[in-house]
Parts: sequence; structure tokens; C-alpha cells
Amino acid sequence: MNFRYLCLCLVFLANHAHAALWREVGTVEETGTQVSVDDSTLAVDRGSIVTGWVKFDFAKPQERDGQKLSGYISHRMVDCAANRYWVMEGWGYPSSNAEPVRLYSTTQEWQMPPPDSEAEIASAALCVESQTIFEQLGITARLQIVWGMLQTFINRSLMIH
Repeated sequence: MNFRYLCLCLVFLANHAHAALWREVGTVEETGTQVSVDDSTLAVDRGSIVTGWVKFDFAKPQERDGQKLSGYISHRMVDCAANRYWVMEGWGYPSSNAEPVRLYSTTQEWQMPPPDSEAEIASAALCVESQTIFEQLGITARLQIVWGMLQTFINRSLMIH
């Protein structure tokens, strides 16, 4: 009976949706659009490729795919080394309390973010996160090496006495 309960709990936890952890990373001066990144979705792959969800809150409604939107979120892949991005999925919000609308990208290729744009702010924010993650991994690896050396030293010291 306890095993079944444990399995049921694990299935529930595995399927439980996570809450977005939006963190504002910048504002587009020209339009007033606020750009945020969901820290809980960031992932780094193959050195300079970063994926994550990005949110754009428009100061004034903007048109995308023929609809007036107050906001937009997209799942992006950014190649930080080449300064290009790919929108894998996008959703628009017609108003703050309306159901999201799926948006389909007409461009199925890597794009260069225009200067001073929401895409440039989003790409830069995701790339900064990748550097932070790599720096943390580097520190972790160094600490593991030092810890291993310390353990070896302690073990040798104990064997001598």
C-alpha cells in the first residue's frame, strides 16, 4: 500500500506544472516594451546555445499576426556565439485577462536581432544567463578538484601515522 502511494505521489509531482519565474531584464526605450525571462526554463546546450521562455509586455497594444496584443511570450533558442535566435513557439495575449492565442512564425530560420529591439534584449539576457551557468560549473569543477586533492592528502596523512 505504501509503495502505491509513493508511486502516485511521484506521478503527481512529475506532471505538476511549474509556475513561471519571470524576471524583468530590460525595456525597449522606443516602445516602452518590458522584456522578462522565465528563469525556471533556462537551459544551456553545446556551449553557446541557450533556450528559455521570454515575455514581452507592451506599453501600448501592438499588432502581430493580424491581432492587437497587450503582450507576447515565446520559447526561444539563442546561439550566443553567432548572435542569432530562433522562435520555437509563440503566444500572444489580446488583453491582460484574455486567453492566449497561438502565434505561428512565418520565418523558420535563424534571425539576427535588430539593434535596440525586444529581440536583442531577450537574446542578450539569455546569453548572460548562459555565461553565469558556465561560470558556476567552472567553480564547481574546481571545488571538486580541490576536494579530491584534500581527501588524497588526508588519506595519505592517516596512512603514515
